Amino acid sequence: MAIKDSFLANGTDHVVQGTMNYYLDPSKGGFTDFYPQTAGYFRRKYDPHPVQVADIRGIEKEFSLDKHGFAVVQHESEEKDFTDDEQVKNRIFAEVAKLLQGVTGATQVRPYSHLVRRERWEAAQSALEGKEDHEVVRKKVPARFVHVDHSYDGAEQILRDNMPDEEERDRLTKTRWAIINVWRPIREVTRDPLAVCDARSVEESDLVGVSAHTLAPQTGSCESVSTGRHFETWSVKVNPAHRWYYKSHMTPQDVLLLKIFDSKKDGRARRVPHSSFYSDEDYGDSRNSVEVRCLVFWENESRE
Repeated sequence: MAIKDSFLANGTDHVVQGTMNYYLDPSKGGFTDFYPQTAGYFRRKYDPHPVQVADIRGIEKEFSLDKHGFAVVQHESEEKDFTDDEQVKNRIFAEVAKLLQGVTGATQVRPYSHLVRRERWEAAQSALEGKEDHEVVRKKVPARFVHVDHSYDGAEQILRDNMPDEEERDRLTKTRWAIINVWRPIREVTRDPLAVCDARSVEESDLVGVSAHTLAPQTGSCESVSTGRHFETWSVKVNPAHRWYYKSHMTPQDVLLLKIFDSKKDGRARRVPHSSFYSDEDYGDSRNSVEVRCLVFWENESRE
């Protein structure tokens, strides 16, 4: 597959070959719903396709949330290890909210969950032996499948689950709102980088709604996703028009912003498919990363 329209401009044209796990039709063994952090979740089948992933190192400023669905910004966090969940919620959530307000001009940002990943995808696969599909597998690993965390309907459910004050919710959602994930490495990324697919290259018909069902809270299987028990995500069908990007050797100062949902329907990017991927350039220890999911509001803009 050729890189189209000369969309690399950093002079190096660094492109890596990867494999993306796309949506597989259920008639061929694919799935229509799943339970995160179970053996069945990690056994799901996909439609793998080789893709070229272009390195945006040096041209990060060419990409924006509203045009491409993602952006890379520089930011130094007070936290370095992200080992204390309560400290992340008490200190880092406020830090992330301030960062997003500065980047997007939002009037309010409310982080509602976070996820720290420290193990390889292969660690989950090796933990499946002897497990039934319904059994919990507590492995927080890079997500090696093409997805958007929430569909348009799923985003509305996430909002209801994580903003229970109905009066306040109704007031804020009369104006523009979004879900944006803030992803950063905890140390330099040398394997399983996170790739993003230019929102402009993804047709609405490429997106397939898939239901996610969280297990009972006491299992600890999905406490970092949402307070709710059900929401819809998007899996993504393969399309040769897709344009994939990543930034090589990201460090803790490199923050990737991912637009999961935007209520605006004026032509700007509303969602960005993404996935970790393996390439022949991978080396070193497992990827360590932290992701904070945020409800974002612009009370000075119309909803759509």
